[in-house]
This record gives sequence, C-alpha cells and structure tokens, in this order.
Amino acid sequence: MIHVRNFMFAILFFLAFSARAATAAYIGETEAKSIAFQHAGLSEKEISAVSVKQYEKRGMRLYDITFSGGSVKYNYEIDATSGEIVEYERRNAGKAIQGLNDGNKGYIGFEKAKSIALAHANVPESEIHKYEAELDRHGGRAVYEIDFDHARTEYEYEIDAETGEIVRWESEYD
Repeated sequence: MIHVRNFMFAILFFLAFSARAATAAYIGETEAKSIAFQHAGLSEKEISAVSVKQYEKRGMRLYDITFSGGSVKYNYEIDATSGEIVEYERRNAGKAIQGLNDGNKGYIGFEKAKSIALAHANVPESEIHKYEAELDRHGGRAVYEIDFDHARTEYEYEIDAETGEIVRWESEYD
C-alpha cells in the first residue's frame, strides 16, 4: 500500500513539475505581441483591437495574435517557445499578403517575387488588382505563390523562394 501511494505521489509530482516547466518555457503573451508588432512595423500606440489566443497545432504550441493598425488587419502565428513567426497575414482593402516567416532564411522576399511575376507577365504594378501573395512549401521547396488580375486575365505564379526561378505559372483570360 505504501509503495503504491509513493508511486502515485511521484507521478503527480512529475506531472505538476512538467506542466510548470512547460509553461515557464513559453515566451508569454507580452513578448509574442511585441514580436508581431515589431514585424508589422507598428508601435503599440498605432495598434487597436488586439486578440491573443494560445493553442496547439501539429504538436507545436502557438500564440495566435490578431490586431489592427490603421486600415490594415494583421494575424500572426508565433511559436510560444522560440518566438519565431510561423505564419502571418496582412489584409488591406481586399489585398492579402500572407505566408510563412521569410526573414533570415535567405529568401528573396515578397516584393522581389512580385516583381519577377509582373516582369514575366509584362504587367505594370499600377494596373494590377486582387493581388495575393503567400509563402508556402510545394514538393519540399519554399515557393512564393503570387496571384493577381490584370484587365480580364488572372495570373498565378509559383516562384522559388531562394533562387527566384519561376517554378510554375498560368494565366486565364476571363
């Protein structure tokens, strides 16, 4: 009887300690918000309607942070342990830019991928609408998915995030 009680006590102690250790390893809501605000290029004074939730996705503990800055709405997923931006999205007047974190990975960036697609399509940036960009993985390779409309044509591009090579493209006249 004593051994069972000691065993149960040891298990409960281990579980309590593990839960505390896991919680202590998280960066915290304040730090997660600071990371998102800094990435968005906004100060706390420029931000409104902040929502922070913590959840688990694919075995990873994340902070989901949603906020507004001016007319732009932002949504970030931030690793609760490392503070790395896993995914983000910005929406402004029907235009979305979203994706995995492309910082410090040697990627060409959203703007360069956009300019490659526009040059290939021979379309000036001032004449596009319904622009969307996303950083994703296809076939083990990081690619920028660039979609836009020009006149009555819809364009879709996949551009290698490291080399800038056009992996796939298509256009459809409407």
